Amino acid sequence: MSDIAKLEKEAAHIAKKEESEIKHATKALAHAEKSETKGAKAEEKAIHSHEKVLKTEHKLASKVNEAQQKHDKALADQHKAEKDVLQKKQHHDQLEQDIAAKKVALEQAEAHHHQNEAQRLAKLDAARNPPAVSGNPVVGGAAPGRVQ
Repeated sequence: MSDIAKLEKEAAHIAKKEESEIKHATKALAHAEKSETKGAKAEEKAIHSHEKVLKTEHKLASKVNEAQQKHDKALADQHKAEKDVLQKKQHHDQLEQDIAAKKVALEQAEAHHHQNEAQRLAKLDAARNPPAVSGNPVVGGAAPGRVQ
């Protein structure tokens, strides 16, 4: 075989090898581009998922804060109601003490009134019926001015 034929054969062989390398490189590039496209889509999906989770977290944090505020208000209302119950109980106890004192005062006033009434009646009775003078018995057994 001649040198030219060898060179042509060798050139054809090198060209075929280079074409094969180009074909493999093209396939590798296409595969890499396809993988990159999938990676970009996965990244976008992950970003979207992160944003969605973040939005959900913000909503839930807001609800937690709202619930905490409602709980704090309910707790404050409970303490206020307990304080109000205590104040009302103290006021009620004071009213009961006032009633007891007024009952005692009424009983004392009634006792004083009955005592004074008895004294007044005794004075009136003594004024209407003076004691009999000794030695002058009244005929008929009735004292003057006294109705039987």
